[in-house]
Amino acid sequence: MPAVALTTTSYAVLGLLSIAPMSGYDLHQAVDRSVRHIWPISKSQVYAELARLEPLGLIAGTDVPQERLPDKRVFRLTEEGEDALDDWLEHRDLEPPQYRLPFLLPALFGHRMGPKRTAELLEQVRAGAESRRDEFGALLEAMEEAPGTEYARLVVLHGLRLAEATASWAEEAATRIPSHRVRIDPRRPRPRTAEAMFRIAPTSSAATDE
Repeated sequence: MPAVALTTTSYAVLGLLSIAPMSGYDLHQAVDRSVRHIWPISKSQVYAELARLEPLGLIAGTDVPQERLPDKRVFRLTEEGEDALDDWLEHRDLEPPQYRLPFLLPALFGHRMGPKRTAELLEQVRAGAESRRDEFGALLEAMEEAPGTEYARLVVLHGLRLAEATASWAEEAATRIPSHRVRIDPRRPRPRTAEAMFRIAPTSSAATDE
């Protein structure tokens, strides 16, 4: 176990290095082609994690000469890093998913946009989801013959099904847009609409604990 607490991003970096040794640049490219779909990691975070994990002995870097280019530092997972990653995979608590779906915010506030603009939003969401569905479908098909990608295919399959579900939701939601403009006046004392919206839905445990 590492002496300091690691973040999910730290373990994501260790996990990618369990697949292959990589330089910071290569690791950022790997993030862009894989975990960014489920756990976004910026380029600066990649390099910050490498700088953090190496002094902890979880990864080791080696300077590799390049022709006509500066040397690059390639990082590999150490035995301590493998143990830390395996321990996290074995004993981590399964957290409930927390999706950040920006397109749902304007849908929630559709009373400010009106039916026409909301329909346009849903059409954009549907088209984008169908595009991602096709990308994930093509990727999954290409990975079927690639050895060592058996578990990666499970993640790609999730992306495919999520894109399918999003496209289906957008199509169904478009049929449920009110034909009239919904009026909500926040200046009215204790508007019943807000009472219904904010009291019917269950609260999260975090909101209850505050």
